[in-house]
Parts: sequence; structure tokens; C-alpha cells
Amino acid sequence: MSLALGTACVLSGSAAEAGINAAEAPVSAREVSPVSIDAAFLQSICGKWREEGGLNPRTLVINADGTYDLSYRGGASKGTVKITQEEYADGYKVSWYNFYGADGTLWMGAPRDGEYPVQTDLFSGQDGAMHFVRQENGLHDTASEVKAKDYAGVWACGRCWITIEPKGNGYQVEMQWASSAAEGTRWSYFCTFDGYSAELFCQGRGVRTDYVYDESGAHKDKVIYRNGSGVFTMRRGVMFWHSPEEPDNGEMEFRQ
Repeated sequence: MSLALGTACVLSGSAAEAGINAAEAPVSAREVSPVSIDAAFLQSICGKWREEGGLNPRTLVINADGTYDLSYRGGASKGTVKITQEEYADGYKVSWYNFYGADGTLWMGAPRDGEYPVQTDLFSGQDGAMHFVRQENGLHDTASEVKAKDYAGVWACGRCWITIEPKGNGYQVEMQWASSAAEGTRWSYFCTFDGYSAELFCQGRGVRTDYVYDESGAHKDKVIYRNGSGVFTMRRGVMFWHSPEEPDNGEMEFRQ
């Protein structure tokens, strides 16, 4: 399945950029730095989405660093999200999320719904030909009680420790499991906060490294994988870690 859905479906947030004739042309349009407005703009759409309608709906994951992962039957692709803002003569401003493929092709632009801190729908262009909705995992009902900052700090469960710190627009998660005094495992994830489900997630970028120390104190590292995924879910002071690469660790309860 091709990423580009044809000229009729390539609907950008910027009318000038996509060649769309808007009812009233904006007097200016500018690209906005995601770093400066992540809390109000980019963070609003970070998370996991699924496409509504169509025979082969796609899934879309938007990361804190402004990249995305798009999956569809028969393949997957990556790209970036750029934010533009249009201003009209009367002072009214419209912000758009523009999705670009790895080759720089613009394939969708969706307007920002500024009324809500967490957006639940992405409609393309002026006519909404493409529609993505949040993936539902049953956690939204309790998400309001958890903030991104609640994850920061040191967590522990037995011999496993997790350190979570803000980094850029996301959170750096470092984990260590000491199976003995001489060997163990480390995991490293750069995570995005999903405001809809109030979870931290890393999509396909996690790194696992096994290490061993010898009698002299020297150590050897062995990278097991660099494409791991992980989800961290915290409710009422207890955090769980789920990873498809580490299926036996889902019941561990981490506390600060």
C-alpha cells in the first residue's frame, strides 16, 4: 500500500503549500518550532492513533521528537510532523499539523483543535477525507489523575531500578536489572507521554544491553537489540512496564 493516497487526498494544513483554495486566504503562514510549543501543540497529538473507515485502516504513532511511525497492511513508513500557523486579516490564527514522509512529501495536514489540551481526532485538510482517532486501551478514564511529571524520579522493584528524567520534549528512561553482582541487563528508552492514556511509550527505539564484569573489574557489553518497544503505565503510585521483547516482566510493580 502506497503512503501517498493520490493528489485528491493530499490535504495540507497550509492552503498555499497544498494548493487548496480556502474561502479566505491567510495573510501569513509560518512554520512553528515544536520545541517552543510542545506542551500546547505537539504534546496535544502525541500518542497512538488508528484510521477510521477504509478497507485497510492504518495506525499512526506520533512521538515527542516530532517524528511519526505509520503502519499499514504490507508495510510501514516514517516521517516528521511540522507545525504551521496561519494568520488571517482579522487576527484569527489557525495551527496545522503537517505530516511529511521520509522523502519530504506532504501527505496530510490536520488542523489543531485548540479547545482541548489532548486532541482526540485528526481530520485532514478542509474536507476531512482522512480521519484518525485515538487508539483506545481502556486507560483514558483514569488518565486525568496522572501527569507527565509524575513519572519522573527513581522507581524500584526488587533488583530492578528505573530512572526517568525529562529530556527535550520527552522522557529518558534508563533501567537496570542486576541478576548478580557481576552481571545484569540495561534498557534505554526515549519515551513520549501520551496525554490520552497518561502513559509513557517508546516505539521501536529501545536498546537492551547485557553486561558482565570479570574479576579485574573490567566489563563487556553485548547489545541484544536496538529496536525494542516499551510502555510505562502508572496509577496510584504503582508503575508497570510492558514490552513485547520482554513478555515475562509485565507483572512487576515499581514504586518510588
